[in-house]
Amino acid sequence: MTADGELVADNRLVFLHRHVVSARTRFLRFADGSVCAFRPLPDDAVAAPRAQGAVLPFSGGLLAEAARRLAVGPETLALEPDFAVDVLAGERRIHIHLVHFCQMDPPFAAAEVIGARFIDLAAARGMPATELALMRGAYELVI
Repeated sequence: MTADGELVADNRLVFLHRHVVSARTRFLRFADGSVCAFRPLPDDAVAAPRAQGAVLPFSGGLLAEAARRLAVGPETLALEPDFAVDVLAGERRIHIHLVHFCQMDPPFAAAEVIGARFIDLAAARGMPATELALMRGAYELVI
């Protein structure tokens, strides 16, 4: 706990693309092996549902910065407001936000430029359990 008794807040983004015709769902996996942007979760991170009724402010600046880093138009990204998961890591509470790519197809070229790639859940085997839980929760929400 911090001196004022509150957990230190942080944010991560998980990017998902769900094809509008086939419903094929893929996650953006970064060069560091994580699906959490723009840095991986700490090794001691464990998923924890957000408190019932908790309101989490979300800055549109996070989406704008994500679009800039991914070199995509800001209109291609949308926040999924019903995804409410936190991760606890030591003294920190990390807020996980789910972001959709709104295009017909995933932006493969943009991903390649930053060393990332799109994967489905089957290709996620071997990833940390906390990230698998985040991906599974996101998948269940959008399907």
